[in-house]
Amino acid sequence: MYWCHVLVSCTGVVMYWCHVLVSCTGVMYWCHVLVSCTGVVMYWCHVLVSCTGVMYWCHVLVSSCTGVMYWCHVLVSSCTGVVMYWCHVLVSCTGVMYWCHVLVSCTGVMYWCHVLVSCTGVVYWCHVLVSCTGVVMYWCHVLVSCTGVMYWCRHVLVSCTGVMYWCRHVLVSCTGVMYWCRHVLVSCTGVMYWCRHVLVSCTGVVMYWCHHVLVSCTGVVMYWCHHVLVSCTGVVMYLCHILVS
Repeated sequence: MYWCHVLVSCTGVVMYWCHVLVSCTGVMYWCHVLVSCTGVVMYWCHVLVSCTGVMYWCHVLVSSCTGVMYWCHVLVSSCTGVVMYWCHVLVSCTGVMYWCHVLVSCTGVMYWCHVLVSCTGVVYWCHVLVSCTGVVMYWCHVLVSCTGVMYWCRHVLVSCTGVMYWCRHVLVSCTGVMYWCRHVLVSCTGVMYWCRHVLVSCTGVVMYWCHHVLVSCTGVVMYWCHHVLVSCTGVVMYLCHILVS
């Protein structure tokens, strides 16, 4: 079953960049696959696999149906008393380096972290729930040493000009500076944009690089776009899944 983003040249050479459900060795792959008309070349997959009884939901880079390097979201137990790790793990079916989402508490604040740990825990690159003003809640990627310093936020509910931003990556100093948003609900000309990557400032929206955009610039034509480069004056380029009525 293929649900593909397809780049077609209409000359016989068709390149597929797909979400593919395949099964090579009894393991179910939900993949982003680069395939050709002759066969599968490379998989960049979300894979549910079990090597040692641990369930892996992986981003897997495989060069064949057997698989090699795993860059996984893995549910593993702790080595140091921290109850549970939800990790991005580079594993070879035995588990080596852990780049984890870890629930840890250093100063009474709950950290849901990306942690580079060697069964002892060292550097924390965290998702942190903070509130600098008592109003805005930040769900951040935080480089912390049990005291908290730089905040690089993943999901931030911010309002600079009355527009609500739900940002993935935000460089903020408790006052808001520059937003690089993943999901942003904005409206420049009455059109609702649900953007994946948006470069905005506190004075207004500058440029959109949208993942999913519902656009109706010229009338009844509805665009459900994967990658759209738009400005506040209109739509410039589309690489879309287009629903035309």
